[in-house]
Amino acid sequence: MSPPLKVKGAKVCTMYKALIKISARIYWNLERNIPVFRENFKEEVNVPIKATPPCDLRPALRFDVELTRKLLLEYFNDRKSAEVLLPPHEEIILLNKIPYPDLADEIIVEGQVIGHRFFDIRRYRWRFKPIYAGVSKILDKRIGFYAIVNLPRITRLYVIHRSDILESNLPQTKGEYVAIETKNGIYQGLGKSIRGDRIKVLKAWRKRRHPEIGKSNSWREAVEANRDWLLSKENESIKFLQEVAKKLNIPRDRIFVSFSGGKDSLATLLISTKAFGNIPVLFNDTGIELPETVEYVKRMADKLGLELICASGDQRFFEGLEFFGPPARDYRWCCKVVKLAPILDAINARFKEKPVLSIVGQRKYESIARAFSPSVWTNKWLPGVISTTPIQEWTALQVWLYLFLEKAEINELYFQGFDRLGCWLCPASEVAELQLVAKRYPKLWSRWESYLESFRKAHGLDRDWIRFHLWRWKELPGDQRRLLGDKARKSLEEPTLDILIVKGEGVSKVSFKHSYLGELVLRVPPSDLVYLVIDSLKRVDNFLEMYVENIRVTCDSRFYNIYTDDDEAVKKIATSLAKITIRVNYCLRCKLCVNNCPSNAILLDESGQMRFLREKCTKCYICNEKCPLLSFLSIQTKVLDKLE
Repeated sequence: MSPPLKVKGAKVCTMYKALIKISARIYWNLERNIPVFRENFKEEVNVPIKATPPCDLRPALRFDVELTRKLLLEYFNDRKSAEVLLPPHEEIILLNKIPYPDLADEIIVEGQVIGHRFFDIRRYRWRFKPIYAGVSKILDKRIGFYAIVNLPRITRLYVIHRSDILESNLPQTKGEYVAIETKNGIYQGLGKSIRGDRIKVLKAWRKRRHPEIGKSNSWREAVEANRDWLLSKENESIKFLQEVAKKLNIPRDRIFVSFSGGKDSLATLLISTKAFGNIPVLFNDTGIELPETVEYVKRMADKLGLELICASGDQRFFEGLEFFGPPARDYRWCCKVVKLAPILDAINARFKEKPVLSIVGQRKYESIARAFSPSVWTNKWLPGVISTTPIQEWTALQVWLYLFLEKAEINELYFQGFDRLGCWLCPASEVAELQLVAKRYPKLWSRWESYLESFRKAHGLDRDWIRFHLWRWKELPGDQRRLLGDKARKSLEEPTLDILIVKGEGVSKVSFKHSYLGELVLRVPPSDLVYLVIDSLKRVDNFLEMYVENIRVTCDSRFYNIYTDDDEAVKKIATSLAKITIRVNYCLRCKLCVNNCPSNAILLDESGQMRFLREKCTKCYICNEKCPLLSFLSIQTKVLDKLE
């Protein structure tokens, strides 16, 4: 699942309003002590769960439960006190992702937020922060760190001095969280201990009533209570898929399910097979999937008796690192190279007729972008493919309860602490998630860390660039800069290619300089793609001689010489040569050019070489537009007095 969207400055208010607009409404049944999806469930008392928008609640699974209980025990240093906030009889614990500098969740017990669990980047460990119901229980039971203050009210950022504290149990070290209440009992809040037995108020609110239910609960009971609702949602989704296929006039033999091995795609798979029977399953093995996911997908396809179409990214991610450098949230070249390109290739190989219908497990609560995405859409990178999702309106909790109802086999990684599945080094991951990968898969992580270390040294970056995983951004967001201060140095920009031109009499000398790779010169072979730009080519002594648009060009070990006085022609030819130099020298065999060429003028032969059929080419240059090597490269022309 995608992490909460982080935004800057003036956009925050607008984005928060958008999140409120799409926020899910889930209720807590006070009589049964379980979550329900209908406000009028059984005409019993059901109260809305007040969680941070978009309220995409999910169950705390085995690893989550153990971690959460451990954090409470560390905070209180006393098991009985920890169990006041999280009683041992509570099987149902909900988590809700919230915006923090790193991974963080609201912890919901008995329908109430008792606190936050978050990964503290500076301390490099998980911590617990009591809030709302948790603060109220700490103050009522006089457990943990608390302070009763002789003030009429408290406000955010106010510093409470020792002389204002009437009763307390304050921590010995600064930076610990302290529950606060005014003497009049009207206001409560949360503060942080600072020097001199003072408390800095972080958040304050009017005291709220937090009923204690005290009844044991279970996921089995929650599933049974919501059975009718879940089956009605399943039926709606089945009908939706059937209507989409009918409206688009796409037959069953041109429909498939995209299955990532995650919970959403599993629910989508189950619904789709009920809608259309045994249809193919497409799995994109990017080459950087965790091994359990690859095995799980194959096992599920075999278990359900479904054809498995495998799109393979092979080793393209690691091959692409030389040219692109590390991917980032604002520089996601990897999605084109190891996701979209292999998927398109696999679809074209399997389905000869178009359009095809791809059913995906996408939900609106995953991100702002998906919240306002239609339920049926197309992607310019996947021509001939129409995508749809039957679970657009489902929350994560509804997906989980549906899977529990179906007694579906779920990817074991969810129970080991992985909430989002997919590429294990995805730049969208938080530090906590990457640390979990490093701990569980030391061999995989060692390869990635070795690359980052060599890249860091080559570009003069300090060690904090790796420690805090700052490679995940080209431009660091404000929360990271504020949190890390001087440690948050600006990351590298996207790679650029400078076309350097020195004009002479009748000839211009040209060179290409890549910001990561240095100077580039055309190497031939390996590919006859050069003829997309070059009319003729031959080797003469120690240089290449070619003609581009009837203009003579020579190339030695370092420079291109373009023989014309036409400045515009020089720039045009230099740009064309720069693009073809990159495509020929660094081609990743992703086949986006092959699969997007309208005249089928490009192919990949059995030896793995790109072939260009000159007689078919119409010079539309769509292949240049689709090539990820060029899509993520800024090309600029500079006219110099001389070349170094």
